[in-house]
Amino acid sequence: MSSEDLAVTSARDKLTIRRYEMALDTEEVKHISNLYVHEVRLIENKRILYKERKQERKDEERRIQKEHWKREKANKRIEKENKKKEKKINKLEREREKEMRKTGDKKSRARFYWLF
Repeated sequence: MSSEDLAVTSARDKLTIRRYEMALDTEEVKHISNLYVHEVRLIENKRILYKERKQERKDEERRIQKEHWKREKANKRIEKENKKKEKKINKLEREREKEMRKTGDKKSRARFYWLF
């Protein structure tokens, strides 16, 4: 009887051990699954971060381009104003020279009086 009890006990122990092994296996599978989930989340977060950085760089480049265009536009406007001023100054100089020629060409003539 004691030998049968040992056989039954050993079979029962084997089943118990097998259940524990299966429980450990399922826990290990869950753990590995969780690790994969965390790895997938990490990869997704890296992708999101990469996209955000790429968008930030694009925005920064656009901002720099806009500033460059604004400076260029301001420079063109200033050049245009300078050309207008220069044109106006040249016009005034020509008019002044014209007036100077008019007054400079006229020589004061001696008056001639008939004396009788």
